[in-house]
Amino acid sequence: MEKENKIYTEKVLKHLFLGAQVDGIQFGIFPTPIKIYFTNMDTQFL
Repeated sequence: MEKENKIYTEKVLKHLFLGAQVDGIQFGIFPTPIKIYFTNMDTQFL
């Protein structure tokens, strides 16, 4: 991955998952992708 693509991707992921917590990770046999579950712990939506 090119450096500027990596920096852009990191910024997007930080913005998307700000205040989130990893709730689970699931690994599968090919062709099943790796799944990561996130839960937003921000109380402003409650």
